[in-house]
Amino acid sequence: LNIKYISEKEALNATKNEFLFLTEIEGIKNKIKKNVERQTLNLSIVLDISGSMAEAIYFNNSEVQSNSRMQMNNIFQGLIGQAIQPVNERIFMPKRMTKLDLAKKAAINAIEKMNIGDYVSLVVFDDLVNVLFESKELTESGKIEIIKIINQINTRGGTDVHAGWFAGASEVAKTMNDKFVNRVLI
Repeated sequence: LNIKYISEKEALNATKNEFLFLTEIEGIKNKIKKNVERQTLNLSIVLDISGSMAEAIYFNNSEVQSNSRMQMNNIFQGLIGQAIQPVNERIFMPKRMTKLDLAKKAAINAIEKMNIGDYVSLVVFDDLVNVLFESKELTESGKIEIIKIINQINTRGGTDVHAGWFAGASEVAKTMNDKFVNRVLI
């Protein structure tokens, strides 16, 4: 495995105990082609919408400059599902992206990569839990609907991770099948 990371700008975190890292993990491709049918995915996407998710994220520009533009563009494209165009031999980072913006883009990217016939649900939590999209088989119109819902999500109150996870697990349980890949993604 090749592992690369970019750290959050440390100057903004002088008093924090936590630091954010953008991580790219790349596996070595197996040259033997296997004709394996992909299992149906049964996924609940659980998003933290607590107030802390409104915090802005900034990445250390010196670390961004030290990697090739193509590699960095691939890292960000994989994370948020869209290419960020390089400017003046550097990657252009938006002036203000929040933790929630990144989580929403990652969720949308996951939805776009899902197959028709997979099962998906969407749960948000702060100190309250809301199931915004109940577990059901994914259709083209369902993809459009859930992406619209994700785009409208905003931050609010405190944090109850356990209740959010439990609601996501309950949604997966509705359509759980031994032949599916059953997961909760927080």
